[in-house]
Amino acid sequence: MYERKNGDDLLSEDTRLQYKWEWSRSASRYNSKQLEKWTHFQCSESKSVSKWRLGAIQWGNSDNVRYEARIEYIGDHIASSRGNDFKTRIEAQIGAEKMLRDWITTEYKKIINKESCKTNIVT
Repeated sequence: MYERKNGDDLLSEDTRLQYKWEWSRSASRYNSKQLEKWTHFQCSESKSVSKWRLGAIQWGNSDNVRYEARIEYIGDHIASSRGNDFKTRIEAQIGAEKMLRDWITTEYKKIINKESCKTNIVT
């Protein structure tokens, strides 16, 4: 365990966030009270966007802490920031929201431009 750093806070009321974010700690065989004291195993997530799940996952410890932004749809991994991680949780949360908008916009443009839907219809 390491001491809580500046970037570890949830900041769910930050006006830059469009969706509701909550803590999502995961570690087997530990009760809620024990987990609250930990800064690792702490993820934050937003499930308020239909069947989309946005996540900000903390990696590393001590001075080597970074956060990954992730988006999933109905439990399937869609995209993440792996390799381009964030320095604070709020940056990762904002990054996940932006990643969702960008992904949906890109896919929508593909459909409208029929880039990925070319079919030969025989009449």
